Amino acid sequence: ISPTAQQVLDLKAGLHYFNVHTSNFTGGEIRGQLLWNPLNEPVYLVTQHYYDFLGRLPDPGGLNFWLNELTVCGTSVQCLRDRSVGVSNAFFYEQEYQQTASFVFLLYRAAYGDAQPFPNPDPGNVTEANKLPRYLTFVRDRAQVVGGSELAATQQALANAFVQRPEFVTKYPLSLATGAQFVDAVLATIQSASGVTLAMADRDALITHFNNGGRGLVMFHLANDYWNGCDRLNPPQSAPCVPAGFGAAVDNRVFIDAEYNRSFVYSQYSGYFRRDADIGGFLFWLNQVSQAPPRNVAKQHAMVCAQITSAEYQFRFGDTAPRTDAECIP
Repeated sequence: ISPTAQQVLDLKAGLHYFNVHTSNFTGGEIRGQLLWNPLNEPVYLVTQHYYDFLGRLPDPGGLNFWLNELTVCGTSVQCLRDRSVGVSNAFFYEQEYQQTASFVFLLYRAAYGDAQPFPNPDPGNVTEANKLPRYLTFVRDRAQVVGGSELAATQQALANAFVQRPEFVTKYPLSLATGAQFVDAVLATIQSASGVTLAMADRDALITHFNNGGRGLVMFHLANDYWNGCDRLNPPQSAPCVPAGFGAAVDNRVFIDAEYNRSFVYSQYSGYFRRDADIGGFLFWLNQVSQAPPRNVAKQHAMVCAQITSAEYQFRFGDTAPRTDAECIP
């Protein structure tokens, strides 16, 4: 098939259809309109994921890697459906997202727990809404932390600015003047909201960070996913080493794990839909992924499939929504 330029334009405008004729129905037995959305184009889909989840332009190597994951399917529709879900999920699962957008989310959860100063505005369930930072608040800070050689420096810069804001000083007044006072106050927030307690050795390490770098360095380590040495055996998710000049990493894995599913569901709204979550939908999906341990691929793929086949997501980019959640049924 070698369509003309005009035929391609007509196809993208939804003007083409298939009509199946049989001997019993010579006039046509079944008819299907061909619908197109730019998300069906691998280059467009992958590039948009770089914008929505990583906040940057794709680098050529990364773009080619993810395109190969999709174009290897050739003309297999089922392969393309399955792999598009896997590629989409990978943008959250990979370390760059965990060290950028998830870092910002964990910064808010560590600092404010279930009483966010600028919470999700959904009035339907205020208790749950208060656990989530408002999208506009989140995205403002998320834009300041982008992957690359200066990642740790931008994380630290955000953390330093974060602890100087009026809402943070109200929550943690300057009268909490010693490392022990400040660290214990933040850890109490984490324990109350996330139900986890860091080890005493990590508390002591945070106090050392307070003495060496102030409040910002404490929050930098609480929200980060770093490990101390490159020789550590099998670090979770292949977490990177803590950069030089930022002190020893804190083993905050219990906090990261406790918040992982909530961060994942939050990312679906902030990434795919670029808006605050409706709390009813948020709780539905949080319950779905929480039926398995964190990082369960099947659970995550089920949710990702529902998002990328939703009409809301597809209508962000085109006038038609050719994919439906029927694709997500095993």
